[in-house]
Formats: sequence, structure tokens, C-alpha cells
Amino acid sequence: MDVRSNYPTPTDTTQPTAPPAPATGSAVGATVERFLPLAGVAFAVLTIVGTLTVDAFPDEATPVRQLVRYYAGHHAQVGRGGELMEYAGVFLGLFGAALWLRARAVHPALGAVALIGAAVATTQQVTENASYASLGQIGGLSTTTPEALQAWHFAGALGQVDIGVPLLLLAAGLVGVTGTTVPRWLGWAALVLAVGSFTPLAFFASLLFVLWALVAGIVLTVRRPDAGTTSASH
Repeated sequence: MDVRSNYPTPTDTTQPTAPPAPATGSAVGATVERFLPLAGVAFAVLTIVGTLTVDAFPDEATPVRQLVRYYAGHHAQVGRGGELMEYAGVFLGLFGAALWLRARAVHPALGAVALIGAAVATTQQVTENASYASLGQIGGLSTTTPEALQAWHFAGALGQVDIGVPLLLLAAGLVGVTGTTVPRWLGWAALVLAVGSFTPLAFFASLLFVLWALVAGIVLTVRRPDAGTTSASH
């Protein structure tokens, strides 16, 4: 007997699958990570230009009368220089993020030190230079009293105890000595500057840090870290 099903034979309704989309997100992230160290170049350039714009700045022992005369004729350039160095602080934070990416690839503890150092250094850089920008705004106002002007001047002339930059240099130095994501010679230079920041030569160490950031920004952009080392952080 011819037995045949009265039900229709199922047909193959499987749709062809589309090829996977390219991982554009990871490509963009890799590009950003590669060129992020250039923020160190921007930080150095803006710091140098801002310092030259402010030019000769009176110290904290300057008498009030001289301060009033100084700001009457120089408040605009002090304000412009302060704004440029505030922007430099933003790029310092980005440069610190680039060092953090390389530090955490070597050891999480070094990444933590770099992250804390970058955060503190950025905060100090922006807040300290904000006083220069404020002096540019109030320095030429007739309503500003000499006492208020002197108080704001102290904030800019005395500055703050720099803790963030030495921490950032310490992390970068240890990464350079123990890992492969930072050149060894650049790491040793960072360690020397980190130690120098806690000596009577701290002022000169802070000046050399600007030069170090300029050089490091270029070197870290050109010299890509080892693939095996960076993959450990993902």
C-alpha cells in the first residue's frame, strides 16, 4: 500500500548569515591609545608658551604698591598665560592616561600609581594656573583692593606642593625599568626626576619634567609597545 504523508514537506527556511561586522571599536581604541601620548607634547608646548606669555612674575615678597602697578600694566598677559597653562593641565591629564595604559599592562599596582599621580597632577595644574587666569580678570579692575590683589597673587606665586607629577614619574620610571611598554632610558630619566622632586632641586626637576613629557610624548607615539605585553591588560 502506498503510504504517503498528507502533510506538506518542510522546506529549508534558513537565511544566509551576513558576514560579521568589522571590529571598528577596537580599531578606533587602538588608534587613540597609540596617539594619546602626543598629549604630552601639547602639555609641554602650552606650558612653555603660557610661561613666556606671563613673563617675569613678581615673587611673594613683592610690596603691595609694586603689585598694584605691575597688574595695572600686565594683568592681561598674566590672564592669557594662565589660561594657556590651564589648557596644558587638561593635556597633562590625557598624557597621564597614556602612561596609565602602559603601566597597567606591566602591573596593576603601577597602573594605580600612575592613575593617582595623573589625577593629582592634573588637579594641581588646573587649580594653580586658574589663579593666574583670575588675576588677569581682577588685576586691572579699580574695584579690586590691594589686599585682595595680594591674596590672589600669593596663590599664584607660592604655588602648591607637587605630589602628582613625582608619582606619575615614579610609575613611568618603574615601568621603563621592569617592563617593555616604556623605553628603559626614558624610565631611568623619569626615576631621576621623581627623586629630584623631593630634593632642594625640585624646581629644576619640575622644569625638566616639561622637557621629559615633550620627549616621551614623541617616543611613546613612535615606539609602539610589544603586542604580547599590551594584550595582557585586556
